[in-house]
Amino acid sequence: MLRIDHLRAAALRPPRLVPLRATPPRRLTQRFDFRPSRAGVVHVVARKRAPAIAPPPLRLGLRHCVPQRHLRVAALRQPGSTRDHSTPCRERETRLARALTMRVYEAKIVYSLVSLGEEVRLDRPEKVADYLRSAFDECPMQEAFYCVYLDRKNHPIGRHLVTLGTATSTLVAPREVFRGAILASASALVVAHNHPSGDPAPSAADVQMTRVLREAAKVVDIELMDHVIVGDPKADPHGVGHYSFRGANLL
Repeated sequence: MLRIDHLRAAALRPPRLVPLRATPPRRLTQRFDFRPSRAGVVHVVARKRAPAIAPPPLRLGLRHCVPQRHLRVAALRQPGSTRDHSTPCRERETRLARALTMRVYEAKIVYSLVSLGEEVRLDRPEKVADYLRSAFDECPMQEAFYCVYLDRKNHPIGRHLVTLGTATSTLVAPREVFRGAILASASALVVAHNHPSGDPAPSAADVQMTRVLREAAKVVDIELMDHVIVGDPKADPHGVGHYSFRGANLL
């Protein structure tokens, strides 16, 4: 009975008023997860526990948590950065893309059949003159400089028009003469040009150019068989119609 009365008295007793205390605001706590992405950039994820107070700027928070070198690399790798700090894989992709957009040329030799006939060995100047006479007849009033590429048995691989000049001269450079011979894998070559006047007598410039070509042939290891000047037998004082530098012991 005493316990029941005690409980009734406690229930009828007015509640005790306790003054409320001002609780201080909870401090914002952040936890940073450093997760490396595929590009190698460190991403920082902030998880907030108490949204009562606005968090400080992320840059200020990172200054105390992330080393300065990571901040510098992350800032330079932003989309608006002018410097290229891409990974080696991305650099290889960039070089490949540049290579695919470059203009690339391929050098090749195309042979076309001019006339049918027997295979001959160009071992004499009159054969060289007969081999190239049809080519010089295409432009009889202009000097043309031709190269004839030969194999190991002096069979012609093909002829090549190097330069086409005026009625009295034409320009020739050794690099233009031996470029086709190297691409054709020729063992030897014969050079020839015509004189529209018909007189095949060589000039001083012809002699000097022959000497230059002879020295260049030694460098590239391609034998210069002969230099033939093709003219007209009617205008030739000797009535031959051609001139051979090897026959004159000038080569």
